[in-house]
Amino acid sequence: LNTGEKIIQEGFIRIEPFTIHSGMAFVPQQWLTDVVFYFVYHNFGIRGMYFLILVCNALILFIFYNLAYMMSGNRKRSILIAIILDIIIVFVRILTTRPQMFDLIIFSLELLALESYVKKKDIKYLFILPLLSLLLINIHASMWMMFFVLIVPYFAEYIVCKFKKENVYKIIPLIIIFVVSLICGLINPYGLDAIKYFFNSYGISKINLLINEMQEVTILNSVGIIIYMLLALLIYSFYYNKGSNHLRHFLLFLGLSFLTLEHYKSFLYLIVACPIILGNNFRKDVNNQNTKSYLYEKIVYIILIIAFSSLIIFNVKLDDDVKIKEFADYLDKNASYNIKLFTDYGDGAYMEYRSYKCYIDPRAEVFLKKNNKKEDIFDEYYELVNDNLDISEFLSKYQFDYLLVNDTLKPLLNYLKDNSDYVEVLSKVINPKNDIRVYLYRNNKK
Repeated sequence: LNTGEKIIQEGFIRIEPFTIHSGMAFVPQQWLTDVVFYFVYHNFGIRGMYFLILVCNALILFIFYNLAYMMSGNRKRSILIAIILDIIIVFVRILTTRPQMFDLIIFSLELLALESYVKKKDIKYLFILPLLSLLLINIHASMWMMFFVLIVPYFAEYIVCKFKKENVYKIIPLIIIFVVSLICGLINPYGLDAIKYFFNSYGISKINLLINEMQEVTILNSVGIIIYMLLALLIYSFYYNKGSNHLRHFLLFLGLSFLTLEHYKSFLYLIVACPIILGNNFRKDVNNQNTKSYLYEKIVYIILIIAFSSLIIFNVKLDDDVKIKEFADYLDKNASYNIKLFTDYGDGAYMEYRSYKCYIDPRAEVFLKKNNKKEDIFDEYYELVNDNLDISEFLSKYQFDYLLVNDTLKPLLNYLKDNSDYVEVLSKVINPKNDIRVYLYRNNKK
């Protein structure tokens, strides 16, 4: 919301404006998402944001259904596949106010266009790909390279089929569209910097170790169990359809499964391929059906949209339920907006939204020297979390006026408790199950 507001008011910003660190280069790699979110929230409030999610969910459900139906030719199975995948998306919280909800739509439409071209041998289905590339580089630049990764299995299948002298789709139109889509990536306010964002921000070991969604998938939690169950279903589908599998689908499955097991965040890519794989592999023993859309099926689809919309609405709160709100309220009454505030990784975003400049926030890549051209602040934060930093020197370096610390930052918290220069002014239990408490400390020397 902050970034969207800043861009609307000042244009495309290139210096990071929200933290205590001055002069950091800044590429808002999801600038269009930020602008859309700010516009919706500013004009329609939190209800507008929820409505935006519901619209995106309905569109995703519709695309998933069409993908599955194109592959299976069976409406009931396609509806079932779309429902199961949508339940998973809602449960694992992919569908939330982040650019990932737009990524789901773009990647699903990409695969729909590619499969339509392969099945119908008509180049017109490829014309949407450059537009989708243009949207993605502006909506979520760090995901842009995945747009082309999803096309690679189609090239690989063509090469193998030609080697085996089998009839296959024409490759030249696909190559041309691929190149045009690459060129479209340059059409963004930040040029090559937006394209390079992916290469500067992924594969950072400390980010992978510290950020939950970048960690390896484990079966020891509910999301991990769901991922492994879905992988098992996909493997069974290939066995069920043995002898009639498409190489491109198998390659999609292998590549996206590998990415998913590497990082929770990559589960999104696997989800968008599922309607194609499941629809194709479970198409056996399906009677030929009239492709005419029956009225009762339209009614069922409308009921599904209403049902899933209700599911989401009944599981959200429309009030200001921010765990650290009262800490910002305290600062509003007792401090000024130009203070230097230390926040933990997860708390920085809200405090910056409340107009305070913070040490760090959940935009991990912004705090990498490769991106900000100044300093590896995330490395410093990582060492602080792991008690490998001289806390006295750290505090002397930044001279914070206030520090918002929680129980997960034990080294810093213990230092503040034992140092008479800092006084606790407010505390609150934010997670009673784990008894996690947040503290606000004031620097008495300042």
